[in-house]
Amino acid sequence: MKKITTFLAYAALLILGFSCQDNDTMDPIGGWTLSAPTLDATLAGSTITLSEEALDPITVKWNAAQSTAGYLVTYKVLVSPENDTETIWFEKASDNAGKGTSISISHAELDDALSTAGLEVGTTTKVALTVVANSMETLTTDSQAFSVTRFETEAMPSSLYLFEDGEMVKALTKDGRSFISEGYLSLSAGKSYTLNTAEDQSGKNYSLSEAIGTTASPDGDKVEGSISFEEGGTDAFTVAKDQLYQISLDFDNTIVSWKYYNIKLFHWENWDGRDELLMTYETPNTFTLTATLKAGYEMKFNSPWDIQLGTETPDALSGNLINGGGENFTCITEDGEYTVTITVSEDYSVGTYQFVKN
Repeated sequence: MKKITTFLAYAALLILGFSCQDNDTMDPIGGWTLSAPTLDATLAGSTITLSEEALDPITVKWNAAQSTAGYLVTYKVLVSPENDTETIWFEKASDNAGKGTSISISHAELDDALSTAGLEVGTTTKVALTVVANSMETLTTDSQAFSVTRFETEAMPSSLYLFEDGEMVKALTKDGRSFISEGYLSLSAGKSYTLNTAEDQSGKNYSLSEAIGTTASPDGDKVEGSISFEEGGTDAFTVAKDQLYQISLDFDNTIVSWKYYNIKLFHWENWDGRDELLMTYETPNTFTLTATLKAGYEMKFNSPWDIQLGTETPDALSGNLINGGGENFTCITEDGEYTVTITVSEDYSVGTYQFVKN
């Protein structure tokens, strides 16, 4: 099987839920009790055929669990193999941020969970759906078994790779119904890119409607946008400018979202009169600037205000960067033109810097 999440804490709970068919309450410390929720009988013994065209979600309802002390009760729903309650294929809080006594599960959500569990398209399997009531860490459950049939075709891939000029550069990370780049990717306007489901590019290809990074405001602090994508086609895509991009593919809405940061060197004697000097991105992970700097001025590398790069060696002309920490730079002791260079990690958490007088 592929990715299967096992929650040992739920294992004993689910075994209890299957064995206590009379919905006995648990007896928590403090003398109060929590009754078990009671699932509506609609799903029990039924067969649900999942469909990519389905507009209405699967709705599950239950009668509320009651705390004799009046404590808040929250709920989540688990789906597992009928005879293997230690393995959780699907988990979701109920409606109303976990306070509701119903839940809506889209066909795509459930099919994706079954796909991740390793079930082939078109197959039918018996599953157990369990509602878990939680009040002050006291848990009660109710469960039902039913059959579910997967989509006839794989609606969302299990893996996705980014290629640059034919070379694989990154395996994107699956996150629910999306794939995301962990951290930021150094992409160049002079390169061609493809997205494919196979590491050797033998799988399905995805084409984009326009270049990533296309915007009317390329020099903003945080620049972001979204474009559509579709399965098929052999055309590569490009990026509008060299930058460190974070990308996400939303398969529910067939949208690629992208984001990058421009870095500025803030340079000031008086904060209100500060200079915000835009740096130039250079591949890979590097920003540069040539500018006249003043002795005694304070400085910091910012993309207001998500990125604020300081240092623990403020008087040194070179050293390490820390995002969200460190001191302002005070290393310029002589007025003049300087070339400033920083190199950052893929998540902008750390980096290095250098000031060189020309």
